[in-house]
Amino acid sequence: MEYGIEQARRLWQARQGIGGHWSGTDVPGGWTRAIGGVGPYLGLLARGASDLEAIGEVVGMDTLTILPGVRNCIWVMPTHDRMLALQAAAGQGRKRTLRDLSKLGVDEAEQQEVAKAIVQALQGGPRNTHDLRKAIPDGVIRSLGDAGKKIGLSSTLPPVVRLMEWDGRLRRLPADGRLDSEKYLWALPERLWWDEDVLVDDQAQADALLEHYLRWAAPASLDAFLAWAKVTKTRAKKALANKGCVQVSVDGHEAWVLPDQVDDPVPEPTGVPWLLGALDNLITLRSSVGALVDEGFHGVEVPSMGSRKVSLGSSTWLGIRPVVVDGEVVGLWDWSAPDGELIAVPLGGSWRGTTQAAVDEATARMASVISDQLGGEAKMVSIDGARAQARRADFLRSMMG
Repeated sequence: MEYGIEQARRLWQARQGIGGHWSGTDVPGGWTRAIGGVGPYLGLLARGASDLEAIGEVVGMDTLTILPGVRNCIWVMPTHDRMLALQAAAGQGRKRTLRDLSKLGVDEAEQQEVAKAIVQALQGGPRNTHDLRKAIPDGVIRSLGDAGKKIGLSSTLPPVVRLMEWDGRLRRLPADGRLDSEKYLWALPERLWWDEDVLVDDQAQADALLEHYLRWAAPASLDAFLAWAKVTKTRAKKALANKGCVQVSVDGHEAWVLPDQVDDPVPEPTGVPWLLGALDNLITLRSSVGALVDEGFHGVEVPSMGSRKVSLGSSTWLGIRPVVVDGEVVGLWDWSAPDGELIAVPLGGSWRGTTQAAVDEATARMASVISDQLGGEAKMVSIDGARAQARRADFLRSMMG
C-alpha cells in the first residue's frame, strides 16, 4: 500500500478525530499534554466538544483524568487508560528517582516515613502541595540541600509524591476542575484506582502503546513511535510483529499500520480550516512538522519553544499555533490578549485548500470561545507571559507585510 503525502495527511486528520463528534468518554486523537495552556480545550473543541462547560462536566464525572504517562510528561487522558499510563511513567522514571534519592542519602525507610505522613495528612480530603507540606509533622520532610537542588529535588516531599503517584497510591486532581492550569490537588485514590490484575510486563506494555499510537497516527514510521513512547527499539520492533502490523509507504518512506487499518478509505478533501493548538497531537505525533507542510514552505522560519526560530521543514515542535486544512498546515494563528485580537496568516499569502470566508468563520468562532469562555486568555503553556504573546503577535503581523 502506497500513500501520497496529501492522502496521508487526510488520513492523519481523520485518525485524530478532527471535525468529528466527541463522545464525551474519550480523548479523540490520543493523550493530550497538560502543560497549563489551553491546548487540551482547543483539541477537544476541534474534535466535536460543544463548549468548555461540556468538557468540565466530563472532568467532574472522572471520565477524563490528568496523569503522568509516556516520556513522564503529564497528560489529559481517559481514566480507563490510567494503568497503562502509570506503568509507562514509572518504567521511565522510577529507577532514576530511586537512584537520585539513594545518592542524597534518602533510604527506603525514610521514603516510607514520608509516604505514611502523606497518607495521614490526606485522610481529611485533597490538599495542594503547599497545604500538604504544612499538614505533615515537623521533621518528617527535610531539605535535600544544594546537591538536591542541582538535580531538581529540593526536599523529600516531591520525589515521594512522584513515587506514590506512579504506584497509584496518590491521585492528582485539577484544583479548579480546569485543564488549562498546572495547579493540582493531591488525593487518596479510591480502592479500584490501582488494579493489580492489569499489570503487564515491559513487552506487553510496548505492544499496548504501539496499538494506541497507530490508532491515533497511522500510517507512521517506527522512529516517530519511538520518539513518542520512549520504549527500546528492540521492544518496538517486536511490538510491530506481535500486533501483526503491515508495512506501507508514505511518499516513498516506510511506515506502518495495524492490520485492520489497511483497507481504511482515504477521506475526501473537505476544505474546512481548523485552528489547533501548537502541541496538538496532529502535529506532535509526527517526527517532523514538515510532513504536514507543503515543501515550498519548509524554509519559512517560525517561533519554536523559547525565543528562537526554526524552519517549518525541520521543526519537531511549533512555538506558534497552526491553521490546518485536510491535515496540512496552511497558516499560523495566535491570540493577542492585550488587543483582544485573533491573528491568522496564510503561508505564502493565500489559503491553500480553503477560502477566506471559511477562515473568517473559523477565526470568529475561536475568538468568541477565547473571549467568552476562556476569559480573554489563551496561554500556550503556564509560563506563557505577556512578552512572549506579544512576540508571537508581532511575528504574525510581520508575515502580513
